[in-house]
Amino acid sequence: MKAKLILAMAISLMGSVAFAQESANPKFVVVSKNVPGVYKVIYDNPGATKSKLSIYRSSGEKVFSETLNVGGFVRAVNFKGMYSGEYTIEIADNTGTYKEKVVYSTSASSVHVARLNKESNKYLLSVANESPAEINVRILDGENNVVHTQSLAVNGSVGLVYDLASVQGAPTFEVGDDAGNFRTIKY
Repeated sequence: MKAKLILAMAISLMGSVAFAQESANPKFVVVSKNVPGVYKVIYDNPGATKSKLSIYRSSGEKVFSETLNVGGFVRAVNFKGMYSGEYTIEIADNTGTYKEKVVYSTSASSVHVARLNKESNKYLLSVANESPAEINVRILDGENNVVHTQSLAVNGSVGLVYDLASVQGAPTFEVGDDAGNFRTIKY
């Protein structure tokens, strides 16, 4: 009976030590919200008394920094107005430095090309944007010769029908925006 009691106490003691060690480990996660460009930063470190939240571009340039007098927080971070690219969200406190990478794209463009029917050479180009943007369209023939170029100001959605009956071979659509995002659709 004594051995069972000692064994139970030892297991209980090991469990509480393991729990204490686990709770001392910081928890850091970045979650993408339903709103494009908005992330939720969740940080919990019971061993920290002050935390510094910093955001860096891929080039290493610091674009944001904030010091918080707490060891844990939940904070929304809004990237709207920033350039497209990879960013590092960093938390530094007295226990260490923790990093998470996010990729932000300024263009929420949706580009789609559809052939209207198999017999005709008419194609529908549809572009949907969340914000106003300049869209550049290039159409190439089967030998990659440019047969059409066009710049459009898109505020919301636009659909254009192109009659490509005189184009030789399968056309290729190249659609780019002023933020540097580019999409190629070969038909």
